[in-house]
Amino acid sequence: MSFLPPQPPDLDRPEALAPAAPPWQPPSGVVPPAGPPRPAPPATRPRTNNHAVWGLVLAACGVGMLIFTAGFAAPLSLPACIAGWALGVKGKRRVDRGEPVGDRPMAVTAQVTGIAGVVLSVLAVAFWVLLIAFGDWNFSFDTVPFPEQDPGGRID
Repeated sequence: MSFLPPQPPDLDRPEALAPAAPPWQPPSGVVPPAGPPRPAPPATRPRTNNHAVWGLVLAACGVGMLIFTAGFAAPLSLPACIAGWALGVKGKRRVDRGEPVGDRPMAVTAQVTGIAGVVLSVLAVAFWVLLIAFGDWNFSFDTVPFPEQDPGGRID
């Protein structure tokens, strides 16, 4: 089986040059709408409190980073939680002033999450500093670390 390309129309016949079907016409029973077209509704700004949104994002990322790293990333999560707390306060003040923004619950959530993150970050920093300063770094898997401390005098 072979493929043959399409053949050009025969230009000697006038029906080859004529359109195959008449152009499309709307059905005769359809009536176009009366009157001028309606104007589009006015564009309104979305009612989003950007301070609350970013405050919640920063505070949640700071707390998540703190939990995920078991407090080891507290020096990084502390500034994020402080910024989330501050943005939550700013977003709540904007709503309380009556500016045309919504999301007061999100601003309060950002504020509370930021406060919790700051407290947890400070506790984590204190824990790691105390662990490094006073921790016992002589790891041994022996049951008796020093034979002279064994009361029976046995050495296994």
